[in-house]
Amino acid sequence: MSHSIGPKKAAFATVVALLISTEISALTISLLKDITNMTYSIDGSVQKTTTLRITNNSYIGSFCVVFTLTGLAPVRTPTPGLGLYNADNSPATQLALDGSHAAAADVISGDFPIGSGKNAKLNFTLAAIIAADPLPPPDSYVASIRADLYEGTYSSLGALTDTLTFMVSFDVGSHLDLSLDSFTTTPAGATLAFDPMFENAPQSVSLFVRSNAGYSISMRSTNVGAMANTTNPALLIDYDMTLAGSPVQFTDTNYKVVLSGQSATTLTPQEYLLEVTIPTFATEPASGDYSDTVTILLAAP
Repeated sequence: MSHSIGPKKAAFATVVALLISTEISALTISLLKDITNMTYSIDGSVQKTTTLRITNNSYIGSFCVVFTLTGLAPVRTPTPGLGLYNADNSPATQLALDGSHAAAADVISGDFPIGSGKNAKLNFTLAAIIAADPLPPPDSYVASIRADLYEGTYSSLGALTDTLTFMVSFDVGSHLDLSLDSFTTTPAGATLAFDPMFENAPQSVSLFVRSNAGYSISMRSTNVGAMANTTNPALLIDYDMTLAGSPVQFTDTNYKVVLSGQSATTLTPQEYLLEVTIPTFATEPASGDYSDTVTILLAAP
């Protein structure tokens, strides 16, 4: 009986070490919050701010942030005048939103000098403003803006180190302004005085309209197109009225649409001429004072 002993097999364990290297950008960019719930103002005075933060990870030198408006929805005409400003400057300077860095004012710039600690931070105040002009259509708008952080200066961009996209949202309500004689945002009446009363001698006043939507103009006459004697209302003197050269004819005391389908105006109001003429008398009217009240209504769909 024999036994055969073969060579022993040796077992070897091989350990493979996986080394994962995580590289953090020398500079990073962040935003405290999006700019939301703004409301357009006809005088362009409304603004909202947020904080843009640049964080340093062992970087020494200059940096700049370039901004690009990447979208604005919905698309309307005219396009609302959204502006982004460096509010740390006095006065605030408007930043370029087309990716331009031709001038120092187009971008946000800063510097981390020698000795800046790791995770050192610089904060900048951004302000969003909706310009009064052009007068934008009523709607709710959302804009997206990309901020690209570069090493270097505006005139000599270095490496792109970080980027972020943030939102600006704002609402534009309906704006309707109607005034007589001279433009004002506070409606006021006007008086056309025939004193003394002459036939075929027109009196006129300007009617001003400003609207960011299509509009119509309606009128009503207390005495249905006639001036009534103030002591005896049964005594009437008829008159002719035109608005922008078109006859205005009253058939009852209800509002009558005299202009419809008018397009939105610009920030500069539209002016219409309102003219009243007393035609030739069929018979000489009784002496006394005569008057009528015409009410003008401006409406948007």
